[in-house]
Amino acid sequence: EQGDDRVLACSRQRLRTSDPATGETLWEIEGHYRDANPQWYGERILISKEEGQVQLLDPGSGETQVEIESGVARLDKAGLVRDGSRVVVTGPGGRVAAVDLDDGSNQVLGQISIDYVYSTPLLEDDLYVVATMGGELRGYRLPPS
Repeated sequence: EQGDDRVLACSRQRLRTSDPATGETLWEIEGHYRDANPQWYGERILISKEEGQVQLLDPGSGETQVEIESGVARLDKAGLVRDGSRVVVTGPGGRVAAVDLDDGSNQVLGQISIDYVYSTPLLEDDLYVVATMGGELRGYRLPPS
């Protein structure tokens, strides 16, 4: 299984991978990853940075292999969700954007809420669902990818 031999920790100042048996740091990169929810994308780590980028990292070295601006100024309150090669993110004020990992494009799709979104998103068919700081569940229909 991918990642069974290491622990990935995200923080306000860095991203660190450690050996779970020894605690030894295997690699570390500087950056703002506090609210990131890393996922596997093939053999690479898919992760968002607070400054608004979506990245694909080499799991062995932490090297950034792909970095795409999301079109959203900050990604510090909500996770990302994947639909094939499309990654959907939400920024401050509920701005919804998508990046395509295959062609490097980005597109602002619209606004899901004027309130802050601070949740792990869910994608059910074409419905993107998030929770707002005001306690509401909001859904946004995504255009076909």
